[in-house]
Amino acid sequence: VSTQSTGGYYNYGRISPEADLDTIPDLRQANEDMAQFVVSQLGICKDSNVLDLGCGKGMYTVKIAEMTGCRYTGVDLNLNYVEEECKKLAESRGVAEQGEFIHGSMTDLPARVTEQKYTHILSLGSMFYVHNQVPALFEN
Repeated sequence: VSTQSTGGYYNYGRISPEADLDTIPDLRQANEDMAQFVVSQLGICKDSNVLDLGCGKGMYTVKIAEMTGCRYTGVDLNLNYVEEECKKLAESRGVAEQGEFIHGSMTDLPARVTEQKYTHILSLGSMFYVHNQVPALFEN
């Protein structure tokens, strides 16, 4: 599986244990499968309000919003990702009006985030970076 950028999808995804790895040219399908898996396992739907902590460039956040019509809030520490990548992606996929991306730390969430209520909280991949700060996450 290629680890190169594939149309905005970068890091990882979900590959079925039964999949023939020789038939997977890049991570695009694995990322699509991951988004579908998350939606189906968590029951995310149009009535959901999803918080994605450590959303990165917003790939999963936007894909899930696109698939379900849900509301979303994505939070990431990288200001460029929030101001440039996430917003561009949401606009290009037609989901910009369904939510927002906010610059901030998942271990010290801005009040704008903590004052809202969410039906689902995601942190796909970013837990690797804060695994030793889990108590702070629960305080927020």
